[in-house]
Amino acid sequence: MTKSVNDDDQTMSAGLAKIMAVYKEYPNGEFTGSEVMEMTGMRSGSVYPGLARLVTRKWVKARWEIIDPKETTRPQRRLYRATKGGHRVAITSSVVENLPASDQRAPKLA
Repeated sequence: MTKSVNDDDQTMSAGLAKIMAVYKEYPNGEFTGSEVMEMTGMRSGSVYPGLARLVTRKWVKARWEIIDPKETTRPQRRLYRATKGGHRVAITSSVVENLPASDQRAPKLA
């Protein structure tokens, strides 16, 4: 069973708290799901559904990267950035802690 706490009348699982810790550490960061995976040590089966829940709560915004896939020889990536409300939750929530030193990997900004 996943640990969760009530924060601003919304239940936040330990996984969501770990994702929000990324935005607490990097308040202006815009990351791909794979970068969030690298920084948190979480697997894709937890990160992508977690990001989708955070988008639904309006704590994180998502957008498609603007590139020409023919020029870059790769598909567009989905980028995630915390909203103002998400920043507030990340900073004030009692369950969103700082990333442990072992999880603080310098993000590769898109």
